[in-house]
Amino acid sequence: MTALPELAARFLAVMRSEYDVHGALLRLSSEKREAVAGSAVSALNDIVRAEQVLLSQLSALERRRLACAEELSRAAGIAPEDVTMLSFAEYADEGQKRELTELRAGLQKLFKELREANDINSRLLRTGLLYIESILGATPSEPDAYDSRGSDIAAAPGRGGRHSIDKKV
Repeated sequence: MTALPELAARFLAVMRSEYDVHGALLRLSSEKREAVAGSAVSALNDIVRAEQVLLSQLSALERRRLACAEELSRAAGIAPEDVTMLSFAEYADEGQKRELTELRAGLQKLFKELREANDINSRLLRTGLLYIESILGATPSEPDAYDSRGSDIAAAPGRGGRHSIDKKV
């Protein structure tokens, strides 16, 4: 069994890494907003790929964090659902306690900022999609211009002539 101070130190290392990953996600959210607003599709694709890498890292860190929490639950006799960051602080030295408290506050702030950034990005994307839908809705829908043999359907007798795109104005 791991000594509780060592477990607290391991947990602190995981939380530092989670803080860094969430910070990187926040920076990408800002870049994403600029890419969406500027219709920079290539940049947006790069950002989404980078986010996927970070989310994969975050998933691995979350598994490590949960393993630490389960271990503390067993070792300290705390119900698993009651284990928090401050639970680990009880078994950490003074410097680690201070850092855990600061990390907790920092993560809460990051989560709030991420939520706000994601809300803004979602609204921008919805607005962009509505714009595209309105453009597509305003585009006249004409029948297929050509049949399977490549013949011009609109020019066939009884079809009323060429498509508007083929007309001289």
